[in-house]
Amino acid sequence: MMLRRWQRIGMAGGVALVACTVSAWARVAVDPPAVTQDSLKASARDAQKKNPIPPDEGSRATGKQVYVRNCMPCHGATGKGNGPIANKQAKRPANLTDSKFAKESDGTLFWKISNGHRPMPQFANSLPAESRWNVVNYLRTLIVVPPTTPSTKPK
Repeated sequence: MMLRRWQRIGMAGGVALVACTVSAWARVAVDPPAVTQDSLKASARDAQKKNPIPPDEGSRATGKQVYVRNCMPCHGATGKGNGPIANKQAKRPANLTDSKFAKESDGTLFWKISNGHRPMPQFANSLPAESRWNVVNYLRTLIVVPPTTPSTKPK
């Protein structure tokens, strides 16, 4: 049976559509379950890693450039989780100014940037380690640490 040109194109398109659908379902089957920010925990070994980049003005400026290109769309210019595409995410991006981040080690922040979590991508393969460490140094400038109050009140 001789097929006309438009019939052959239609059949090829149908085969491609089936192949794409099967491929998409196969990826869904092997993707790991989503990790939430709250369950994101670095191992003790990763948490103890020391930042090899001194937190000087040059490092923070470089970290800011990397942050603006890669993190700002979700986390916002000031790190409050209110970037231009934050409301398009299934889960609101972390507020990086939160004082809880002050308690996290540089190694933990580096690990979180490197490994990501949904919808945040992992940056281990797209950013060199030096860039990720510079971002850690820059993030330290965004964190708001509340002032401490004396534990005893004057009489």
